[in-house]
Amino acid sequence: MHSVFIDEEALLLFTICENISDQFTNFDRKKLHDINLSRWFSAFKIAAKPWTKHFFKTVNDFKAAAKTTPSFKLTQVITCHSRLNSFLYKIKKIDSPLCVCGKDETMDHVIFDCPLYIRSRFSLQVNLTFYSVSFPFDLNLVWHMKDVCRLFINFINKIGRLDF
Repeated sequence: MHSVFIDEEALLLFTICENISDQFTNFDRKKLHDINLSRWFSAFKIAAKPWTKHFFKTVNDFKAAAKTTPSFKLTQVITCHSRLNSFLYKIKKIDSPLCVCGKDETMDHVIFDCPLYIRSRFSLQVNLTFYSVSFPFDLNLVWHMKDVCRLFINFINKIGRLDF
């Protein structure tokens, strides 16, 4: 797990803003928020794993994600902390990271490549064309296009690999 720390100056400014919020205008609050978010995102870009960066390429992706209803399965997809064999192997719960098809069972493999889910993936691909999105699609579209998010979550539900 990666921890991202906001530097002391930003934390102090945030604390001051919270404690004496009456004295700040909305502009000051927005400016402070944007400074903190920018600093946090800079640290995130260094600390985050490559897979997570597929979902969050800019600060705007985080802002868009904040408007999305959280989902247990979507969180598993973003963090790769799931019951997929690659993660279970990493935390020493099983002896092999391999999928039934013989390749490492990573989130990327399950979503984009695994032959076990070809029908569900094809259905997702066809449905994405209605929104002018080609497959494989840019995962950060999940935050910016509500219908893409819905289709992606339906795909994850349909394959059933993240069910407990």
